[in-house]
Formats: sequence, structure tokens, C-alpha cells
Amino acid sequence: MKKVGMLMMILMLSSSIVFSQDDQSSLKENRKEKKEQLTPEEKSEKRTERMQKELSLTDDQVLKVQEINLTHATEMDKLRLELLELKKKKKSIREATKAAMDEVLTDEQKAIVEEKHEENRRKKEERKKKSREE
Repeated sequence: MKKVGMLMMILMLSSSIVFSQDDQSSLKENRKEKKEQLTPEEKSEKRTERMQKELSLTDDQVLKVQEINLTHATEMDKLRLELLELKKKKKSIREATKAAMDEVLTDEQKAIVEEKHEENRRKKEERKKKSREE
């Protein structure tokens, strides 16, 4: 009877942990979607309002901070779009290189290259995990 009770407790705990992890990842996705949907004007207004509350800004300061925040948000939005374009370009170059290599390499050589790529991906993932732990 005790074993059954312990087993039920373990199952309940593990299921609650799994569900909470799913909730956290969906929350992050929702935040990211909301953040990307805001225009630079909305972002700067929101940031200015928060700063006004936290810092008790004067009316003159609010106007100046609003202008600074708008400039910042506009520039950052431009950079984000440029970065997306660069990522697309990088991906197309990578795909073209892979296609050209596939025409030259034998099947065995392709397999070796793929193994090396997979090994590098694993190492990169391990480095990410280590940096998160620190």
C-alpha cells in the first residue's frame, strides 16, 4: 500500500513538473510574439510610461525621454529587420554551398561531413548548457 502511495506521489510530481515546463515555454513564446507586434512608437511609449512611474520624471523629462526612446526603438527595429535579412542571406549561401559540395563529394564523404556537422552541433549545445548553468 505504501508503495502504491509513493508511486502515485511520484507520478503526480513528475506530471506537474512536465506541465509547468510546457507552460513556461508557451509563456516565453507569447511574450516574444507580443513584443514583436508592437510598433516602435508603442514600444517607446510603453517604455517611457514605465520610466515615468519608476523614476518620477518631470513633464519636461518625459518629453525628452519619449524622444530618446522613440529613436532607440526605431533604430533597434531597423537593426532587427536587417538581421533577419542577413540570416536569410546566410541560409541561402549555406544551402548553395551544400548543394555544390554534394555534387563533388561521394556518398561516403558526405556521410563523414554530416557526422562532423552533427558533432559540432552537439558541442555547441553542450557549450550553451554550460553557459546557462554558470
